[in-house]
Amino acid sequence: MNTSPPADALRIILVDDDRTLSLYHAALLEDAGFAVRHALKPSLALEMFSGFDPDLLIVDFHLPEMTGPEFASRVRDSLAGEEAAILLITADEHRDTLVDALNQGISSFLYKPLNAEIFIAISRSLAGNSRKLKDSKRRLLEMNQALAEREMRYRQMFEGNALSPTCTIPTPAASWTPMLRPWRFGGIRGRSCARCPWQPSTWRRPTFARKGSARSRKAPLGVSSGANG
Repeated sequence: MNTSPPADALRIILVDDDRTLSLYHAALLEDAGFAVRHALKPSLALEMFSGFDPDLLIVDFHLPEMTGPEFASRVRDSLAGEEAAILLITADEHRDTLVDALNQGISSFLYKPLNAEIFIAISRSLAGNSRKLKDSKRRLLEMNQALAEREMRYRQMFEGNALSPTCTIPTPAASWTPMLRPWRFGGIRGRSCARCPWQPSTWRRPTFARKGSARSRKAPLGVSSGANG
């Protein structure tokens, strides 16, 4: 008795109008741990994409509405089927036919009658690679979204600082001076910036008189700095 596959099982859609043969293939895949759905026509298989998101499609060459390669081309043209692998089951051994099928989006093919072990091995390999590709694409999209959100936050922060007339960012070396000399920290007596309350609204640096300047030439004690009278 087949048990239900786990939630993270590889998903497969079988597209074959031969119900008996398709049920046999589905039983083989389910016993191997795959989650399998069956469609008798290509149009029904396309309708299953949105809710099932298959990792692999196994299609017969001769189908009621179109051939297997034509169905593969339809799948590749849709956004939902870009990463899904497609395995073609055929009894046609003509080289030109198989080359044309590969050019239309077929990932691999097997000849009828199928060997069960090879069928399971190829299905697992194709479906597993498809799942890895989809996971990598999802992680890449998440990383791009996170980077875009971070860039937006930084841009809003810098634009807000540019619009704030009282916002001043101190230099890293000066950021320690409030701990050493509180009288140099203008933010103690000043008003903090509303946009960035963690930093002072003003920064007061001490002014030092240069040697030889007017402020450094002080008059000696008892002597007036004005004109001699």
